[in-house]
Order: sequence, then structure tokens, then C-alpha cells
Amino acid sequence: MTVVKKLEWRKGRAETPFGPYHVIEETNDDEPFWFVMFNGKAAARCGTHDDEESAIFAAQADYERRILAAIEAAPPLSKLKAENARLKAQLAEARKALDGLLKPFEGDDCRYDHHGYCQAHFLQEVDECCVKIARRVLEGGEANG
Repeated sequence: MTVVKKLEWRKGRAETPFGPYHVIEETNDDEPFWFVMFNGKAAARCGTHDDEESAIFAAQADYERRILAAIEAAPPLSKLKAENARLKAQLAEARKALDGLLKPFEGDDCRYDHHGYCQAHFLQEVDECCVKIARRVLEGGEANG
């Protein structure tokens, strides 16, 4: 469960990453009421309140709505485990295919010419022989060296 941190209020003001909240006291026909401002504008969805505490509570609720609206629920653990199993199986199949492709080159080490191209395999399109890269991947290393 996600819990949003409480706003810290000082003299009717609370700072947030989105902008400040203010609780303002006004009077209407000598009746005091409180309202919330956010980023310098009246936060209409917070309404008006009979006391400062209620206005602060409304501002906190507004802040929590804004935070929670930006959070996407994580997929269930069972879905993540299934995806992990699928990727592991796919990796095992790729390793099996790669191992089969390398069979003809067993015991055949790379031999580079003066330009840096592998003369043993004649399969090089980049800076390194693809047979050497494939062997490194099968040994648990990374393709990019």
C-alpha cells in the first residue's frame, strides 16, 4: 500500500514539489470561512471550510490525489514471475541455437589479419569476430565485451 507523506504546515503554508498550498481565512457577512489555494489559485475542489483544520485536511486530500494519480500500480508478483520464466525459457532456447551455430567452429580460434579482421571465420561486420562474441555470450559474458 502506498502512503503519501503528510504536508508540513507553517503559518498556513505547505510546500510541495508541485507548488505551495495556502489556507486562507476570509469572512462573508461577518462569518469566517477558510479555503485552500494551490499555486496561487483557489483550489475549488477543496471547497470552503468552517475552520483551518478542515481546510488543511482538504489540502492534504488534494495533495494525495495528485500524488496517487501519478503512480501506476505494479503488476502482480505472479505476472512478474510468469514473465521471468518466459524470458528464461527464451534465453535457454537462444543459447541452444547459438551453441548449435558455433559447433562448426569448435577448436577454430580467431586469426586476425593486419586490418583486424578475423580470417578464420570471415563473418566479421563489426570490430570483433561474431564467433568470438557468440562464444563470450555462451560463457556468460556480455556481447559488447
